[in-house]
Amino acid sequence: WLYNHLDLVRVLDQDWLDAHIRSQGAWGYPLFILLAAGVTSAAGPRQLVSFAGGYVYGAGVGLLLSLAGALIGCSINFFAARRFAGKLPHPGLDAHCKRIGAVARRSPLLMTIAVRLLPVGNNTLTSLTAGLCDIPAVPFLLGSAIGYLPMTAVFATLGSGLHMDSGLNVALSIGLFAACLTLGLYLVMKLKLKV
Repeated sequence: WLYNHLDLVRVLDQDWLDAHIRSQGAWGYPLFILLAAGVTSAAGPRQLVSFAGGYVYGAGVGLLLSLAGALIGCSINFFAARRFAGKLPHPGLDAHCKRIGAVARRSPLLMTIAVRLLPVGNNTLTSLTAGLCDIPAVPFLLGSAIGYLPMTAVFATLGSGLHMDSGLNVALSIGLFAACLTLGLYLVMKLKLKV
């Protein structure tokens, strides 16, 4: 609702990106990272950010900038939740965190990779939950980076195809998406997580 009400979706359309990011030259790189961090930390879809990164900078650079922005957004949510965890009393929160913690203690890195690979759920809620439930920071952030990478590559590649009009980009993106989904489901089964 917030994105629609404030017309924030328009921030990632082609005309806006051309006028406010691409036209900034070298300043466009940090501006795009800040934009990506802001959008992803405010529950915006990181797939759309990756698509925009691919559109503006091509698949390779777009992937790196989108990934950096998504990780900053993830970190903002994670550490904000960690900071305010004790100030948000909720009757069911402790039980919920105990269930998540029981799974996370077995393998927080693999659990995070599995969750990030699957194209379901909400990036912001996952980061907030991990911060609230005291998941270790290093495995969570590293797992997020690893788990973000394939899907970021998929959408950055798709976005870069707007310039080339290439069926190869679409085919490559579909293949990467299928690989992400397969690997994510494998990890979920290996860890016996409930999806």
